[in-house]
Amino acid sequence: MGACCLALVAAGCGSSGKSSATTTATTGIRITLTGKYHYPPRVIVSFMRSCTRGKEARQELCACVIDKLSYSVSNRDFAGVRAGRAVQRVKRATKRATAACA
Repeated sequence: MGACCLALVAAGCGSSGKSSATTTATTGIRITLTGKYHYPPRVIVSFMRSCTRGKEARQELCACVIDKLSYSVSNRDFAGVRAGRAVQRVKRATKRATAACA
């Protein structure tokens, strides 16, 4: 799932702030980001759509991964991935998040 999530985080950027929650239109599941970075709904929807790959059973895992990423993946990191640059921090964070949520 690491490569999948890395591609997904390239979908957009987050902003700093307090905890936030979003209900995604594609999954109907409530996702709470508890880290210091908070991503706009469009980023969360894109992440969840790509991460779940249409499999409802993956929703909880993917929601957990994006929450874990919200602790360490910044706007700048997302922008770098989106621009096509290899951002090793994002790759490592994605692997750690996936392992922690599995």
